[in-house]
Order: sequence, then structure tokens, then C-alpha cells
Amino acid sequence: MAIYRLEVKMVQRSHGHSAVAAAAYRGCSRLIDEQTGEIQDYTRKEGHAYNEIIQPVGCEPITSNELWNKVENDETKINASLARDFLLTLPRELPSSVRKQLSIDFTEWLVERYNVQAELNIHEPTVEQRAKNASARCVPVDDIPEQPHAHILVSTRDVFGKKIRVLADKKSGREEIKEIRKKWEILLNEQLVPRGFPPLSCETKETQDTLAAEEAKRILAVAAKEISKD
Repeated sequence: MAIYRLEVKMVQRSHGHSAVAAAAYRGCSRLIDEQTGEIQDYTRKEGHAYNEIIQPVGCEPITSNELWNKVENDETKINASLARDFLLTLPRELPSSVRKQLSIDFTEWLVERYNVQAELNIHEPTVEQRAKNASARCVPVDDIPEQPHAHILVSTRDVFGKKIRVLADKKSGREEIKEIRKKWEILLNEQLVPRGFPPLSCETKETQDTLAAEEAKRILAVAAKEISKD
């Protein structure tokens, strides 16, 4: 069954994170941290399906190694926030080509909205991987929760070098995340609903339960009013 999932996590130097390592892991690639000389090699990691760096119009082409080393060099503070990682679950109910285009469309929307550079990676667990995990857990393959998913690693500065304050601020950041979650909901439902699948909601389960309870109360109140007229 299709599920809604969008998480945003920070890649932070104060937590021992590295933008180069984060990009290599998500891209199942081999990158070199120019500051430390350390090689981040995740090329043996399985399930990687697609990679693309998406930038605002007019930017010069850039490699993953160049982009994230630039981020590391630009951020000089020991507690610097290096990148945002958007994790999206991609419904297995949709064809692989549609999942890919959905991920690209959403990444392009983020890039245009915040004028940032982003690296998109799509992971699609193979049949062999899912079968192996199912065997290890002694459950049917269809019960294995690993869904195709996308990682969008986004710079915390725009292409002019300015921090994206609207996302960093506690108040405006919460509102922006709501807008981001809503946009992903819209894109998903544009593909799911015409194919006969129920629409997904970006609201948390707690919020959905509250809204459902309020709607039930409203319906009962209307019904009670109509009965009283009789």
C-alpha cells in the first residue's frame, strides 16, 4: 500500500557529519574529501537506481565531488550545517519511470524555490535484496517494508553564497516544511489518484485523527439539527 513519507534531516559538522561522505553514501559512489584526503567509497552498496545534480538555470555543470567539497570549504564553522537531506518514499504502485520523474520534478521545485544546488539519488531495493531480507526475517517478501525512495541532498546556501534563512528560522522554517510536504503530497496524488489509488495526506497520523474526529462531530451536529427540526 502506498504511504506518505517525507523527512528532512540536517547534515551537521557538530555531529561528526561530512557533506562529502553523505553524498557518497546516498549516491553509492566514490568521493574524495579534499580537506582530509579521506576516500568515501560506497560503490559496493546495492540498490542505487538514479543520480542527477540539479541546479538553477545558468549554473555551470558540476560534479558531486566538486559540489560537496565546495560546501565543505565554504562552511568554516565547527558547528556548521552543511546540507539538508530530504528523504522521500516512492510508491511501488507507480512505474519506475513515473517514480523517477516525480523525484526530478520535486527536486527541480526545491531548487527553483530556494535557488540552491541539489543532488538527487533514487534507491530501489532489488528483488534479491528484498528476498534476502524476507528470508532473514522469516516473513513474506511483500511484507518487507523497504520501499523505493529518494534522497535529495540540498545545499544550505543559495548559489550566491547566502544561507537559506527562511528554512533555518524556527517559525518560518516550520511553515516552509509544511509547504514542502504539501507540494510532495500534490505531486504524488496527481499520479496515484488517476490510477485508482486512494489519495495520500501529508498530515501526521495524529493530525489526521483529529481532523477526522472534528469532521465526525460536525456531521453529527448537522444531523442532530435536522432531527430537531422534525
